[in-house]
Amino acid sequence: DIRSARIVDGVLVAEAKVIYQRTYRIENEAERAKTVLLVHRRTGGATLADSLKPAEQTETHYRFRVDVPAGETAAFPVREEQTRGQRITLLSADIGTLTSYQTTGTIPADVRKRLGEVIERRRAVETIRRQEREVEGEINRIRADQERIRENLKSVESGSAYANRLLDKLNDQETELETLQSRLAELAQQRETAEAELRRFISSL
Repeated sequence: DIRSARIVDGVLVAEAKVIYQRTYRIENEAERAKTVLLVHRRTGGATLADSLKPAEQTETHYRFRVDVPAGETAAFPVREEQTRGQRITLLSADIGTLTSYQTTGTIPADVRKRLGEVIERRRAVETIRRQEREVEGEINRIRADQERIRENLKSVESGSAYANRLLDKLNDQETELETLQSRLAELAQQRETAEAELRRFISSL
């Protein structure tokens, strides 16, 4: 449960309330009611929730007096809560993590709106990176094929029809490589521009 959230210097600073609960079941098989002293180990850094008051407490334990009617079983829940600070760097955090915060209704609407814009820009950068990887993969595939063709040429009669077909294919592949390398350079420029815009946007938040 997020109690508060704000963006400071490119970092999402949030405070979350964590609840720890344990329910004790106390049986009373006697024919008369009993008051049982229940001992519960304290959770470090947490405090009792729901206005629950112990009969006694030490640095490590709470003690509660629980009334159990004759022949019955009493359920006694103990809830503790703790506030934890969280810092999420917008530029490098996993997009899934940012999305989980962005869809949390307890975060202020203006913060969720800005997180949504960051996520959109981060996804745009990731799309370009994926396209770069695809083009690089195609370049590597063609270069591997060229190596195979050059090895084949070593065992083929020079000037033969088959040798000429292999040479034509090499030439075609060189043209294709030039096109792919130009595309890769374009994508790199697009990514650098998108990354710079992303950094500027985050700095403005």
